[in-house]
Amino acid sequence: MAKHEERMQILEMLKDDKITTDDAAKLLEALDADERRGRAETRNIHIRVFENGKDKVNVNIPISLARLALNLVPKDVVQDQNLDLRSLITSIEAGFRGKLVEADIPEEGRKIEVFVE
Repeated sequence: MAKHEERMQILEMLKDDKITTDDAAKLLEALDADERRGRAETRNIHIRVFENGKDKVNVNIPISLARLALNLVPKDVVQDQNLDLRSLITSIEAGFRGKLVEADIPEEGRKIEVFVE
C-alpha cells in the first residue's frame, strides 16, 4: 500500500472515531520515520473488526508499527481473551506469519481478527 493511502486510511479512521488523535499522530509519525529510513517493509499486520457481520475496521499496518498496532486492539478483548501482547510482539519481530488474534464477542455482535502476512 502506498504511503499516501496509508495516511488517508489513518485519517479516515480518525474521522470515524475508530482511533484517537494521539493514536493517529503516533501512526503518522511512525510512517514518517519508516519513510525517512527508506526501508521497504514487505510484511504487514492486518486488523479487522466486524460488527453485526459488517466490516467496521479494515487496516493494514507495516510490521515496523507492530507495537502500536497491537495497542489498538480493544482493552476488553485483551482482558477477555487473556492475551499477552509482549509475546505477540516478540513473535512478530521473530518473523511469525499467520493469525495472532481471533476474538468473537457475540453479545456485542463483534468479531476481531489480527494477523500477519
